[in-house]
Amino acid sequence: MIPQPVVDLVEHRGEISRRHPWETARAEFFLRLCVGDGLASRSVLDVGAGDAWFASCFCERYPRDNVVCWDAGYTAGRVLTMQSAPGLTYVAAAPEGPFDLVLLLDVIEHVQDDAAFLRDVLARLRSGGTAIVSVPAWPWLYSPHDVHLGHCRRYSPAAARSLLSAAGLEVEQSGGLFHSLLPARALSVLASRLLRIRGKGTDKGRPVADLGNWGGGAAVTRVVDGILRLEGRVSRRLAAMGMNFPGLSWWARCRKL
Repeated sequence: MIPQPVVDLVEHRGEISRRHPWETARAEFFLRLCVGDGLASRSVLDVGAGDAWFASCFCERYPRDNVVCWDAGYTAGRVLTMQSAPGLTYVAAAPEGPFDLVLLLDVIEHVQDDAAFLRDVLARLRSGGTAIVSVPAWPWLYSPHDVHLGHCRRYSPAAARSLLSAAGLEVEQSGGLFHSLLPARALSVLASRLLRIRGKGTDKGRPVADLGNWGGGAAVTRVVDGILRLEGRVSRRLAAMGMNFPGLSWWARCRKL
C-alpha cells in the first residue's frame, strides 16, 4: 500500500490574510533552489502540497513547468476554493509520473514509516531527476509543539542524509536554514522542559496558534523578512562551498541515481 502524503494544515486554521515572514522567506529560498536543469519545461510533483500557496508561487516563477499538487486531503469541494494557476493541478490519489522534479518540503516528518514513504514517492521521479527535501532539524528540539503539528520526529543532518541515500538519492547540496531561529527555539524548549520538571507548566492540550497568519506591523515585517531572506542567501552560499551551518530546518537538493 502506498503511503499517502500529509500536510500540517493544522498550522492554518482558516483563510490566510497575510503570510508569515517565515513562510515567504522559506518560499523564496526553495524557489531559488528549484532553478531549472536545462529542460525546456519540467513536470513537477509537490508532495503534501497543502493549500498550494508555494505551488502557485512556483508556477509564477517558472511558468513553463507543470506542477502536480498531491495531497490525500484534497476533495472536490476543497480544490474549488484553492489557488488556480496555469500549469497547476491537484490530485488526491497517487500520480503516475515520471516527474523531473519532486518537492518534499516539510513532509516526511509527518509519516511513521518515512523510509517506505520516500521510496514510494521517488518511484515517481525519473532517473537523474531532482528531489528537494526539507525537514525540521535536531531531535533534541522535539517538543509538544511538534506533537501538535503531527510531527513524528525531527532529524539530525546525518540521519536525514542516511535516509535519502538509502532511498537512492545523491545529496548534491545541503545545509541548515533559519539559523537565527535555532537558539530561540532551543531556549524555548529548554524553558518548557524546566517548567515541567518543576511542575509549574505543561503544554498538554494547548491549541496551536494560527501560524499561517501574520499580524506584525509593516516595519517589523520588513525587518523579520529581510533577516530570514538574508539567512537563506547565506545558507545557499555556505552549501555551495560545502559548508553546513546549523539551522532550525535542514534541506537538501538531491539527484536520483
